Amino acid sequence: MGNHWPIRDDQEQEPRKRSVFSHAWPDVIMLIKEENVRARSKHEGAPQASELEALSILGEEFGEVAMAINQNLPKKELEKEIIQVASVAVRWLMGDLTFSRRP
Repeated sequence: MGNHWPIRDDQEQEPRKRSVFSHAWPDVIMLIKEENVRARSKHEGAPQASELEALSILGEEFGEVAMAINQNLPKKELEKEIIQVASVAVRWLMGDLTFSRRP
């Protein structure tokens, strides 16, 4: 059956839309690593994020992806936002997510 949701006989299947991105796995890992280095230097010395702060950071980054799509920003800008989402998730898993609190 594959990995597709069941489709009733009276429904037509639309062809799957291909993503605008086609990076190989090693390239994706490198992009995330580069973003992690950038983010670490930006937030150097900041305290460790709590679970709630980490969730807020991830939500903010996800919201920026949605905004990039809604505003039809260039592919490169969307890619940057998606990489930031992945970077935050990875840093959270690694216990390396810091949070610069604003006054």
